[in-house]
Amino acid sequence: MFHEAAAGGERQAWLLENCMGADYEMGAIFVEEYQRQGLIRQGSPQHLLHLISGALTYNLLVAPMTLRATGLDLASAEAIDEQVSLLQDLLRP
Repeated sequence: MFHEAAAGGERQAWLLENCMGADYEMGAIFVEEYQRQGLIRQGSPQHLLHLISGALTYNLLVAPMTLRATGLDLASAEAIDEQVSLLQDLLRP
């Protein structure tokens, strides 16, 4: 997914049309609703959506290497709970 999103071309166009296109709109609506309720800080809904998505996926992508390098298992339930809690604190108004 990350490769195709960065590469452009026909496969990217297909993914947007058939799988991911609506996610951008729905994600922005999700962020806007949380902003309206005062649950997360104000800012560009698309920027916040991408920051949230990145924060929640990057750690899982690098979890095996982080475990090997540091002994910290970013994919464990405890680590995920802590990461989500930290992200929530960062996003609060």
